[in-house]
Amino acid sequence: MIMPGHLAAGYLMTVGIIKFFKPELDASQLNWLLIWGTFFGMIPDLDAFYVFFKNREMTFKREEVDHRMFISHAPLLWLVLCGLVIFISQDLFIRYLGIVLLAGVFSHFILDSLQYGVMWLWPFKKDHYSIKNTDLKLGLVNDRFFNYWFRFIRCYYDKFTLTFWCEIVVTAVGMIVFLKTYLF
Repeated sequence: MIMPGHLAAGYLMTVGIIKFFKPELDASQLNWLLIWGTFFGMIPDLDAFYVFFKNREMTFKREEVDHRMFISHAPLLWLVLCGLVIFISQDLFIRYLGIVLLAGVFSHFILDSLQYGVMWLWPFKKDHYSIKNTDLKLGLVNDRFFNYWFRFIRCYYDKFTLTFWCEIVVTAVGMIVFLKTYLF
């Protein structure tokens, strides 16, 4: 999944947490939870920017570069880190921030598990687990920026159809919830 779907999923998870738990936080803190929760939905993919920085351009130079092999895509690590924040912090806002972080990154992992796969058992195994194992390569290397990303979206639509349509639905629902909450 790409950024819009992960951001929308993080936002929707945060809205759900706020509605379910009804935390005794002020309006400013609730808004910050929504902002951070939205960002947390895509935080595991920040490792892709490391690859872009290393390559000195916003494309992947080699097909075998898989940012999902980095530690930022290890659910157990996030579970431990978030658990520490949730159970050690004395501040209610920080505790909810830990809950929102956990929900955001796990929404990311669930969405990535549709077709790409996630290292759910890391550090015990580095295997990727997915609902629909496509084992497809996008075949997008050594191209100019706009050509690369145009072809990426096209391949994403053609080869990762389940993920593509889930992304459309999650993003649309996120936008509807946002607009309904803030405009109507």
